[in-house]
Amino acid sequence: MPPSSSFRAGYSYSNFGLTEGAVAAARPTGKSWEEVADEKLYRPLGMATTSSRHADFVKHANRAELHVRVDGA
Repeated sequence: MPPSSSFRAGYSYSNFGLTEGAVAAARPTGKSWEEVADEKLYRPLGMATTSSRHADFVKHANRAELHVRVDGA
């Protein structure tokens, strides 16, 4: 895929590469990358409410979101 702009002329960001790397690293364990992150990263660091699962994210009222409604819009 060609770059969307010349070097330092634009900005593009995607988590796709990081997610694919996590999936590949977890594959030999037979577990999902979300399970491995929970077991090897979040729990040992005492991050009791951190998760990589979207379902866990949406069930908590106290969460960071990229977009919020303002005056109904």
